[in-house]
Amino acid sequence: MRVTKYIRLKHIIISLVFLSTIFLMQIVQAVGDPGSFENPLVSKDYVDGKFNELYALISSLSQKIDSHISSPHESNGTGSTGEQSGETSSGGTNPGSAPDEASLGEITAQILLMNQKINELSNKLNELSDKLSEGTSSDLLVELSKINARVVSLENADSSFVSTLLTQNKRISDIQVTADKLKTDIDELKTALSDIDSKLDKIGTTEPTNTKFEILELKSGQHLVIGASAEMLLRGGSAVAVGSNAGLGGLVDLTSGTGKDVMGGENVPLNHLLMSPRDDGRGLVVTSDTAWVMVKGEYTIK
Repeated sequence: MRVTKYIRLKHIIISLVFLSTIFLMQIVQAVGDPGSFENPLVSKDYVDGKFNELYALISSLSQKIDSHISSPHESNGTGSTGEQSGETSSGGTNPGSAPDEASLGEITAQILLMNQKINELSNKLNELSDKLSEGTSSDLLVELSKINARVVSLENADSSFVSTLLTQNKRISDIQVTADKLKTDIDELKTALSDIDSKLDKIGTTEPTNTKFEILELKSGQHLVIGASAEMLLRGGSAVAVGSNAGLGGLVDLTSGTGKDVMGGENVPLNHLLMSPRDDGRGLVVTSDTAWVMVKGEYTIK
């Protein structure tokens, strides 16, 4: 019965230690390896060393229990026989039947030491877990929520910056379109001004057409017709005046001073300046072999 009891004890202790070790390993894997010179809270090497110590204790404990359970006295007899022969005439205990007090004390001490190591490691891991959750400014550990909040803040700032940049780009594009249109308008105005300047230069330097008298040599029977506001003066030979084909009068005699027109069919006086007020066929017809006439303005010879 006592052997069975210690076998069960062995299995329970090993199971508890194994489950505790697995649990602690999962915590260490979850929190990573934050140990460093700047933040010497705990390192993975430290945790691995503690686990190695635990494994050594577990192995030693298992060997101790196996050495007492698998003793030669037990293998030479049944459990009940061992228990019956366990007591001697002097009242002592047979060490082969079951663990003695010294062995039990040693096992108990190792179990306590193992629990102390587990508690020490648990405290270190709890401290690390607290640091991970606190995330103070005195170390390098920061809460994930704080990092996420900062990332969201940066994303919002980036989105706002991009929105502002797009707005500014649209304004710049609108300004560029307006500037291009203004440049086109300015170029058109420059072209128009250049044309005006060119025309003004021509007006200032070019003499008006027909501003001077032109001398014509006409033969007998030729018909000279002058336009509106044109002037003529018979210098030699003879000619008769031709009045308005609309019956509106003859040629205005600017030399006589009387204001009398030279009517159609009348002789044209020499050296008299005559003018046609309309473009209606007024002029003269040469009656001599040759005639010299001075003309200023538009005219036609028929």
